[in-house]
Amino acid sequence: MPLTPGLRSIVEITAFAGGGVAVLCVLAVLGALRALRDAWRRAYVWLCVGMAASAVALAVTALAAHGADRATPVAWTAAVGGVLAAAPFVIGLLDLLGPDAGARAKLRHGLDGFILGSSIFFVGWIAFIAIADDPLTPGLTARFLVIALPAAVAACVAGLAVMTAARAVTPRRFAVLAALGAALVAVGGLAGVLVCCFPEAVRAGSSVIPVSVGCVCIAVAAILVGRSGAEVATVAERQPNHLWLTLCVGAAFVAAAFELITTGQLAAVSAIAGAAVLLSLFARLTIALRDVSGHADKLEVSEKHFRVMAYTDPLTNLGNRRRLTELLRHERPARGLAAVVAIDLDGFKNINDLHGHEVGDAVLLEVGRRLRASIRPGDVAVRLGGDEFAVLTWAPEEVARTVADRLLVVLSRPYQVGGVTVDITASIGLASGEPLTVFRHADVALRVAKQGGKSRVQHYDSTYDGWIRRRVTLEQGLRRAIGRKELSLSYQPVVALPGGKPVGVEALLRWRHPELGPVPPGEFIPVAEEIGMIGELGRWTVHEACHQLSLWLAEGHDLWLAVNVSVRELRGLRYAEHVAEVLREHHVPPRRLVIEVTEQSVADDIEELARPLAALRELGVRVALDDFGSGYSSLGQLWKLPVDVIKIDRELVAEPARPGGEGVTPTTAGPLVDIVVQLGERLGLQVVAEGVEDDDQRSIVEQAGCHLGQGYLFGRAMPAERVEALLAGADAESLVDPSEP
Repeated sequence: MPLTPGLRSIVEITAFAGGGVAVLCVLAVLGALRALRDAWRRAYVWLCVGMAASAVALAVTALAAHGADRATPVAWTAAVGGVLAAAPFVIGLLDLLGPDAGARAKLRHGLDGFILGSSIFFVGWIAFIAIADDPLTPGLTARFLVIALPAAVAACVAGLAVMTAARAVTPRRFAVLAALGAALVAVGGLAGVLVCCFPEAVRAGSSVIPVSVGCVCIAVAAILVGRSGAEVATVAERQPNHLWLTLCVGAAFVAAAFELITTGQLAAVSAIAGAAVLLSLFARLTIALRDVSGHADKLEVSEKHFRVMAYTDPLTNLGNRRRLTELLRHERPARGLAAVVAIDLDGFKNINDLHGHEVGDAVLLEVGRRLRASIRPGDVAVRLGGDEFAVLTWAPEEVARTVADRLLVVLSRPYQVGGVTVDITASIGLASGEPLTVFRHADVALRVAKQGGKSRVQHYDSTYDGWIRRRVTLEQGLRRAIGRKELSLSYQPVVALPGGKPVGVEALLRWRHPELGPVPPGEFIPVAEEIGMIGELGRWTVHEACHQLSLWLAEGHDLWLAVNVSVRELRGLRYAEHVAEVLREHHVPPRRLVIEVTEQSVADDIEELARPLAALRELGVRVALDDFGSGYSSLGQLWKLPVDVIKIDRELVAEPARPGGEGVTPTTAGPLVDIVVQLGERLGLQVVAEGVEDDDQRSIVEQAGCHLGQGYLFGRAMPAERVEALLAGADAESLVDPSEP
């Protein structure tokens, strides 16, 4: 086709106009690049390169048209230039996926865009040929051949732009604007070729308008991104909707069927385009299958990982309770009898309290390491939780006992962790027998070991089941004892010496279980401390005791009342405030109440317990140090304690004969009592002698100068009614019933 002067002018003007706009937009993008974040910058650099390449291609096209006589060479120049300029746009559109998108993600995205673009080209090509009313076969004209290449490229760029715009997530508007610009520039290049090939059918502005608008869109997107400081747009990490794929392939098949029906065969370009659609579809499906296979492999690895984690302790990497249960359940038929060594670290909570949880975790790690190094091949060490561990061994009872003894020694060695030396011991319960019951038996044996003094190995005995049942019954019953009114107070008198007149009483807690009968305090008090009920029992005791004391005081009796308090109660918040509230409620003068704590319990932590004891004394309440002589407090510690009364331990009053002696006499027992009495006088403290059971012991106490006594000789623990009779002046000896517990 000849290139007329008018057509030459149109080509030159549109080429220079579009190129000029492209150059201005390139300059605008270059100015905005400095404000872009690194994640955005790479994408807009490539889009800027694409605009610059388009400007160069338009300039070359204008120069080619200046001296040309025919339109076909000019069209080829424009087509090649448009194809070359499309490459940077493709790279830029792929980079809009974000810096985290890998090569595989970009390949999937590119194939999706190519499938969409090639389908658009295939359908559009057949429609264009039909509208142009040019023979589809044979012998395509040169003009159609020139159009085919830039049309295919423009369709692919447009398809990729559509996919980028559809999948952009954050922030979407910038990516959509940039993708629209890239698609318009590619379409504008195609329009330039059409102007050269079909000047009578395509308007002159069809080329310059898309190119100019597209470049402006890219420049505006770059400027807006730089001003907003937005993070890079990303592709949604989800399974894409493949409806578009079905529509594209369906449209291609419809177009192919149309061409076959109307012409009887496919033209060369149609065949190539159809083959491109099918090949790209095959490649995309292949990648999808590999992705599915990869996801399946990852799921399998994750499943294995979580399966291992489900049976592994995350801190020590030992097995966990579930692992032990599964081994006992599933390996029973093959391995026969099992032995379980249940382990509990004694006093581990103190390590966390004193040194922090980091040191505590380091100790647990070291325990796990020692267990792994000490067990036999084939044995399994697990962490049950907290400071509880277990070892499962499929060995005879004698071998299991040897393993347990070795572990007791190994775990009781000092621990060098976190720059400190930690000394702890272990209690171990051992059981052998049927796998389905051996774990429970080992746990029972462990509880017995801890109750029996700790730092020991305790083998399971069937009699322990009865002890456990009684223990559980006590725990459950104790929680309901107050509500069922099963608790009561008995009172043991404290008398003045040598006369024997009652001047005070000690309130002693009693519990009568509806099934077990009377339960000794030495049995249920430790249970209350273990289950956290000691505070509730203590509050009930103080309340009931002060109520009874208020009745006696109202009747004109002159006496004081002592209540035993555990260390855990003293450590509780606002204990002194609670005592003050009870005293006000019952109108009891504070000096009438004496709070007793044992010497041994206070000696373990004098610094901490001195504060709550001092708070009680500030109220006017007196403090007594019970069982004095049985603990390890020094004279310096006794001087620091805010106490008013010391109660001599019954073991000092009833001191056994020295080796080679003949029994308890004033000569053998007197010196210790005398020392304590003199010490109390020097410190300004009242002294009460406990455990006075016969006249000889009373004589010892009186000769030592002790002015207060307590014991079976003066009266056992008795109900409030008998105390009232005693206070009323009845015969004290007739009220002492030796058979009463």
